[in-house]
Amino acid sequence: MESLVKPPTEDELFIELKTRIKEHETLNCFSDAIDDKLLLGFLRGKKKNLDSTISCLEKYIDMRTVKYATFTRTYRPSTISALNIGVLRLLKKLDNNGRVVLVVTCNNWQPSQTPLEELIASSLFIMDEGIRTHFSIGNELVVIFDCKGLGFDQARRLTPSYVIMGLDMFLVHVHAKLTQLADHVPASILPTKLGGEMLEDDAYDPLIMERVKGNDEYYEGLSKLSAPD
Repeated sequence: MESLVKPPTEDELFIELKTRIKEHETLNCFSDAIDDKLLLGFLRGKKKNLDSTISCLEKYIDMRTVKYATFTRTYRPSTISALNIGVLRLLKKLDNNGRVVLVVTCNNWQPSQTPLEELIASSLFIMDEGIRTHFSIGNELVVIFDCKGLGFDQARRLTPSYVIMGLDMFLVHVHAKLTQLADHVPASILPTKLGGEMLEDDAYDPLIMERVKGNDEYYEGLSKLSAPD
């Protein structure tokens, strides 16, 4: 006999998610700090599974307010220069598997002008805005590191502790040749510099940085709830 019980709608699941957050032992104090767009991004990214969404939020809050709280307390999107130098950019289009693609152009980073800590903070800011506007559509992320022109001054800043931190935050698959890259990310969405078919202005999302820079108030709220050093 076919069940007549209808699955809950997204709105109903969202209301239930907010209720569970307010009742949660550790998440309850963040219930007013995390905005609805971010919560909805988590819910959609976890295929509307409430248990998985709560688990992901627990890890997110721990990363932002405990484990790496110094980045939340120290930096604000509107004031750090790392967002303006073209090191971290999202492609406009998803790949064939519906994944969001982040390109890291290492040669655009000048350590004497932009500390590595700022780059890390900016990557977290972009990830958060990505959850709001991109990852809820494609909840997997591909990170392309363009290491052409990477010099000693840049490489020597990548100490073991920072490398471990990066692996903790992101999963990276390394390719030595652009031809191998095209086997995983289609040339049709890549800029010509990476062996693709698109001009740079057409390949990258120009609007996300402006949205990121408008999120200072969100990080002010998280900062107040972060664990002390």
